[in-house]
Amino acid sequence: MSSRILFSPIHGTSLLEMLPIAQKLVSDGIFEPVFFIFCDIPERHIKLLYENNIRQIYPKNRKRSVKRAAFGNDTYDLANADIQESVGLRKRLITKLLSWDCFSFIFYFFKYLQFLVYSRRLLASEDIAAVLVVGDRHIGWETALIKEANEQELTTLIIPFALSDPESDALGRLRKEDVNRYRATSFTRRLVRRIFPDWVQESKDGPLFFYPIGEALAAKVLGIMPKYPWSIGGGAAKRMAVESHHVLEVYQKEGITLEKMVVTGKPSFDHIFSQMQAFDESKFRASLGLEMDQRIILCSVPQLAEHGLLSWDVHWQEIEFLFASLSTEPGASLVLSLHPQSDPTAYRELAGKYDAVIANQRIYDLIPICDFLVSTFSSVVVQAIGCGKPAIVVDFYGLKSSYYDSEPGVIVIKDRDDLVPTINRLINDRGYYQQLVDLQLRRSPEWVLLDGGCTRRVVDELYQMIEKKDNVS
Repeated sequence: MSSRILFSPIHGTSLLEMLPIAQKLVSDGIFEPVFFIFCDIPERHIKLLYENNIRQIYPKNRKRSVKRAAFGNDTYDLANADIQESVGLRKRLITKLLSWDCFSFIFYFFKYLQFLVYSRRLLASEDIAAVLVVGDRHIGWETALIKEANEQELTTLIIPFALSDPESDALGRLRKEDVNRYRATSFTRRLVRRIFPDWVQESKDGPLFFYPIGEALAAKVLGIMPKYPWSIGGGAAKRMAVESHHVLEVYQKEGITLEKMVVTGKPSFDHIFSQMQAFDESKFRASLGLEMDQRIILCSVPQLAEHGLLSWDVHWQEIEFLFASLSTEPGASLVLSLHPQSDPTAYRELAGKYDAVIANQRIYDLIPICDFLVSTFSSVVVQAIGCGKPAIVVDFYGLKSSYYDSEPGVIVIKDRDDLVPTINRLINDRGYYQQLVDLQLRRSPEWVLLDGGCTRRVVDELYQMIEKKDNVS
């Protein structure tokens, strides 16, 4: 039997979602968890791996740059303005060339070919039994590892992490500066659209590719292009663990077969469960500097500029409007949860202007103590439903997702003038507030498995897959 399980996070947030599974593997003592770090991971997340004695593997010629970025030394190789300017010019030149489909194909073909060669050697040399990913649609290292694992007849498993929403993803591409790379405009692109219709999603401005076709065709030739990239499970992983029966139905509508999926629950929800079982609210509030009688508005701060949806100037205008609107009630405190990839220092001055607290804790720690959540279209809304917390989804940015339209405890606000009155009613109308709480609790079992057994179910599924594969071989 092979002795190691390879985890392949795509960023710091997904590493955190994988960590409980790795910790369970360590405690069981059957397999050794190993993390393949191919992207920039925040320092605090890398430290968690060290603290749990979990080994990391870095791609060749990548370890030093990844770890340098992770530990906050991003400017090490950019010691002077001349080098910075040179790097900037090179980046702009490559970006320009990648807008040409032919160059893009050649560039990504050789890039991904390297990934495949390295992945094949890695899986064989490290005695890997299974590869765990957070999706099978991220072409590059993720799909290269899945392809090579499948060819070596290893277990490939998607763990519950995020939700896919093709409609919202298409609108997000329309907001990108390089949106023309995703359009089905030229003869070649229209031909590709006819051959691979699952690569395209209709939008208000016409059909859009999930990936620019140069990149997609390179991945297709190399065998690492997901069949249906608009869904997290639309690729070649053998099995997909999902967080609830409702999410399973959503993925089924996206075309994922029932045979591929198993409902396990989301490992991070086990932390929420343990929080709710033995929770010292006074101590937790004290860590945030909040009094016991203060209502708590939790804002999952939108990554509008970070995700390329808006320019930075417009982003800060929208964030200031949001903070100002959420700070109008004197009896409530605003607590901000930043995405792990966001820079807290960039938000500190604006947060101070509105007496908002930037929390260091993960949002899983914060949702159980908040009165209600304010977010964009995000999977954190699912956590709010699971904990019986009303949620406001703000969409002043044209995303227009219908994901939560049928949820009675989730208020979707598209008009800026409606935000403050809604906040006022949630704070001051206790009957209305309790009604939304009850509605969320009623829907909770459909969205969330909140029983403390999610990690165990994912690990059990992993063990069963490996055992079945070993018995067959």
